[in-house]
Amino acid sequence: MEKRLEPLDNFAMQFRGDTSKTKLKKLRKLIRDPITADNLLWIDKLLCQFLKETGSEGFKVKDLPDIVVVLEFLGWSARETPEYEKHLMKLLEMIGRPPGVDKFSENLTSFETLEHYFTHLGCLIILMPGKEQIVKILRSLHELFTRPNRVDVSAIKLQYLYESVENSSLPEILSRLINPCPPDIRSNLLEVISDLVKASEVCCHKMLNEDIVNSLILQLTISYQKFHEKNTRDELVLTIQVLWMLIKSAQSSGDLPSTWKNSSPQNHEVMTCLKNIFMEIVDDSSSDSHVKTIRNDLAMILLGGFVAKAPWNLIKCGLATDIIILSKSLRIPRTQEDLFFTKTLLALLCHFTTSPFCISIMTQNAVIPGILGLLGIDEGSRVPKRSSYSSQLLPSVMRTLSTLVPQLLHDFLESQGPQKLLIMLEWSVTMGLNSSIALETLRTIYSIISLQIPDCMMQFKAAGILTALVNLTNRIITLEELTLHSQTLLTLLIMTLDHLQRANSSLSSCEDSLKIIEKLLQRCQNPEDFVINDKLLISLGSFTWTCVTASSEALQKFIERGGTYLILDTLDKSHRHPQNIFMGILSDMCVNSHCIPHLCTWRGLNKSKGLLSLLSRLWRDEERRIGVKRTPRGCIEDIELPLMGRIQWRNTFYTKTIENYSPTLESWVGSVRPKIYSIRKQLLANAEVYEIVRDHYKILAEDLSPEDEITLCIVDQFFRFSRGQVWGEVLRYLKQKGVNPLGADGEMLLVMCQRHRECGLYVRDCQERIIWGQEKKERAREVQEINRFRDARLMAALEAAQTVDFIERTADRDYRVERKERQEAQVNQGLRFPHGVIPSDCHRTYPENWNVTTIFNQVHRIKTAPSFPDPDNVERASPRSLTPAVSCEFSDDWDY
Repeated sequence: MEKRLEPLDNFAMQFRGDTSKTKLKKLRKLIRDPITADNLLWIDKLLCQFLKETGSEGFKVKDLPDIVVVLEFLGWSARETPEYEKHLMKLLEMIGRPPGVDKFSENLTSFETLEHYFTHLGCLIILMPGKEQIVKILRSLHELFTRPNRVDVSAIKLQYLYESVENSSLPEILSRLINPCPPDIRSNLLEVISDLVKASEVCCHKMLNEDIVNSLILQLTISYQKFHEKNTRDELVLTIQVLWMLIKSAQSSGDLPSTWKNSSPQNHEVMTCLKNIFMEIVDDSSSDSHVKTIRNDLAMILLGGFVAKAPWNLIKCGLATDIIILSKSLRIPRTQEDLFFTKTLLALLCHFTTSPFCISIMTQNAVIPGILGLLGIDEGSRVPKRSSYSSQLLPSVMRTLSTLVPQLLHDFLESQGPQKLLIMLEWSVTMGLNSSIALETLRTIYSIISLQIPDCMMQFKAAGILTALVNLTNRIITLEELTLHSQTLLTLLIMTLDHLQRANSSLSSCEDSLKIIEKLLQRCQNPEDFVINDKLLISLGSFTWTCVTASSEALQKFIERGGTYLILDTLDKSHRHPQNIFMGILSDMCVNSHCIPHLCTWRGLNKSKGLLSLLSRLWRDEERRIGVKRTPRGCIEDIELPLMGRIQWRNTFYTKTIENYSPTLESWVGSVRPKIYSIRKQLLANAEVYEIVRDHYKILAEDLSPEDEITLCIVDQFFRFSRGQVWGEVLRYLKQKGVNPLGADGEMLLVMCQRHRECGLYVRDCQERIIWGQEKKERAREVQEINRFRDARLMAALEAAQTVDFIERTADRDYRVERKERQEAQVNQGLRFPHGVIPSDCHRTYPENWNVTTIFNQVHRIKTAPSFPDPDNVERASPRSLTPAVSCEFSDDWDY
């Protein structure tokens, strides 16, 4: 809803400060009074006094309402009274200075005043009597918005000014002035608009809402003509900068005005003007470096407008056709400006692929051969041309080919694109594995091969892609350190080989693939090598799955070479997503009976845990991750829903049941639990194989911990529990549909649910028996240990050890000297008499429990006087009797 401009009288009365200057107050009364408004001398005198008092400080925020009234009066009166022009110009000049405040809190309380102030300033631009005054107010606004943000307590902060402008109508007014603005004032207007769009995204949205983009596009032709005639590029550069900031704000913000989407430049006149000016600038850019910069900026504006939330229709006006034709003649750039323009055109071509019409135009104009020409590969040459900018352009060319080739595959094959891409791959590898060119080339090759088009695959194979990829993979595997960049290259190589292997599963290709798999799996086992990226392990798992399931011969070879051990080692060390892939491989490998001995003889890193311990740990990890209810000992807590996690529980009880949807079956997707159950059942089905190796290795549950045994009780009943959950879903679905099963159907459903509950009770009883058995074993072991201690008679041994220690200590002279020095230190510390007394007149009686060494077995006794003497015979107290006498007996026993 558009804001209505408040009358200046009401605005001034509402927001005028209480401490306004006396001259300004009188001046406002004069100009608003019809009788005194024509008094030129009085008004001129007051204006001169006010300007003299103000000086160069600028207006106060509290005076802005009165200032707006005075400016409006001068704007109207200056048309008839030239004497007011000098005062008007002086006041307009002072607009460029930030409004002052008396206290800092006015920064926060003056938003509404500043909002109305900027709104009325926008209206005053229209009321100015001449171009000179309009230019003056625009320059003042430009100076105000571009001033340095210095720490000045007496002025409004710049951020608060921008917030006030965002809430005012100034952006809308400036947008509406673009079309009627005279040519000699347009550059000043564009400066102010440029200041606002650079500083505020809200101002950009307001201007977009006023359809400013169409107005600026229409003015581009005039600005470009002025650029040629007067050789001034300011107006053209400002127009392009404003356009770019507006288009950029339309891409990044989520609160874009909905009205701008409907008013985007779709009319034929605007788009034709845009097309003409762009092609004219492209034609003129070959001879002028300044025009090249303008050309690049305009190309970026086209790209931004095409991908904006309200996209421009570049196809209908013919601009897309011109760009496609222009891209046909692209050459390897020689300057930085040409490099930027070429990249922008390639990006536009990628976005044009969404239109079938543009695809047909690209086919007619042979765009693919032109893009392949940017690689710099001549016919018969195995080395591309090199220039200072070719290496910077090649990544963009590769991304463009990845986007265009799926739509223009025929042109790509006719131009011998596969051969050229392989040449680029070989050349990039010679430049170094850390270059971005090798990475982008591999990405392009993978994106094309992943289309699984037979003709394309045949050309790649005829060009020798298998040999090239295998050699490059072996080269990277043998590196001393696998960096993240090297792992990314390996991931792309493995994924490409995976697609090639699916198209050709011959024994020769399987042999090379199995060697690569074995080397990579062995490389991943080195704990001191590097941190393995999960993407590399996932791609390796997919490639392994493709190779080992291609034929029984390939699976047999993989097992005989120790592939089962490598997969189990990788399972033991990897994370959740790679584990899911390798568990699927292991489940399919168990079909071959030769795999079973390898499974039962595998041991983990600590050499004490086998396959079943590993499977139990993976099962528990997944249950903790999805939130299955378990007791602290790992037993079933919820006998009715023993397998259900948080997400499955929410989908079962909090969402509407659908006929073709089962939360239980959905929980199997991406889960290792069904695969663990499958492996467990296949191991039990091949239990005879274990009998052969029983004399050499422990099997099944013989080396399992109680925690693993408890987990396996749940694993064995996984399918039965899942089936019970499905029956529960059937009951809920029938209840939701209002169906009440009767007779045998109802009894069957009830029996199924009861069996499901009984199965949960049975498994929990088994788990509790395992816990009881383990506790019984621990108690027996503790009793046995206590009895062993009793039989050993250790108390006498401990006493003898203490005696030996005592003899050893007392026989050591250094120990005795140390204890003697410690004793003397304690005695000397006790001889410290009170402050201010004569030491010869004092003595100290030592505590009874002191450990003192006796001399010649002497025992000294100190006897005191009677406790209650006759008062008449009491003599004066002596300093020697300040402390009561005690009896100390010195023993000759000394504890060393």
